[in-house]
Amino acid sequence: MNLFWRLLWPTLVVLLILYGIHGVIVDDLYIPGKHGPGVDLHGISAWIGLLSIFVLIAMARIGKGSGRSGRSPTKRMREIWLGLLFIVLMVVAVILNEKS
Repeated sequence: MNLFWRLLWPTLVVLLILYGIHGVIVDDLYIPGKHGPGVDLHGISAWIGLLSIFVLIAMARIGKGSGRSGRSPTKRMREIWLGLLFIVLMVVAVILNEKS
């Protein structure tokens, strides 16, 4: 595997974590939208957004090690549950942000 690709993913993970921590510290975590404006999360919503970033990283980490042998059913179930947890956390963060 090329050195560039071996260093790319850990670097992106560290940058994503630093972005989330910075957003929580300044109390303004911005989640960009795909086809429109993003969402500014403040307070407890920013903390939930940071937690969802960690869930997203865990989900990507589980999927990374599949290799050529394919995914085991256990790995696939973990990916599904982490994906659902990520979606639920983001929805809760947006709802709490709208109420405050």
